[in-house]
Amino acid sequence: INGAWTTQYSSTTSPDICLASSSTAGDDITLTTSKIATVGTLYASGNSAVIRYNFDGGAWTNLTLNSGEYYSLSGIPSTGFVFIVEVVSGTAELMGVDFHNADDGVIFHKLGATGSRLEQWATQSNDANWRANIQELAPNLITILHGTNDQASRSKAQFKADGKTLIDNIKTLLPLCDILLIAPCENGAGRSIPMSDYQAAFHELAYENKCAFINLQSVFGENFSEYASTSPRNWFNADLIHPEPSTGGRVIVDVLIRMLTNN
Repeated sequence: INGAWTTQYSSTTSPDICLASSSTAGDDITLTTSKIATVGTLYASGNSAVIRYNFDGGAWTNLTLNSGEYYSLSGIPSTGFVFIVEVVSGTAELMGVDFHNADDGVIFHKLGATGSRLEQWATQSNDANWRANIQELAPNLITILHGTNDQASRSKAQFKADGKTLIDNIKTLLPLCDILLIAPCENGAGRSIPMSDYQAAFHELAYENKCAFINLQSVFGENFSEYASTSPRNWFNADLIHPEPSTGGRVIVDVLIRMLTNN
């Protein structure tokens, strides 16, 4: 990333409700990959802002951005490449890029937004631009794991209502898309709303809306002390909030793989 880019989290209509914006001509973002891609889609927004892009330092292609749209990219090399996108004029809002090949296989989109709450996703799911962007991604399965960031401020009833809004909008957009709700286990933050409230809300939503459901509490243990960073089963980080990627994170991955493969 080069230049005066400003990031915006949890309040935009991009697929992951985040973006980077700049109004300085010449500011650019570069992506380098060794993977082979045959399809490329840029998610971007701007009130007639102009950007340009190229592959491997070749000829530039200009794009005029409208509000909350996606754009097919042309000229993708047949091998790995360097992709660069640059601001030409106006305020460009870049929301992400999707490169993949057209072969059979699995495409995984990580749409998590740092610090976001289920409430914010529910709000953006009511927006036509967010809906159009998600439809373009065309997922067959959406997994929803929320609760940790919500725990400081949302009651069980509010959390369930947020989940219902998001589920309803997904089902309207993608009637054949499966939904998997994942409830976090309790953490050590000592917040006033117990995670069991959110676990119950997700379980109820799963039953009422024909969604799949995983309760991570049943995997990690009954009490936080059993899997805290200071315990023999140190699956949580010392910050008392996040699973440790190399231990608890792997446990979550294992549970998901077992769910998706019926093992």
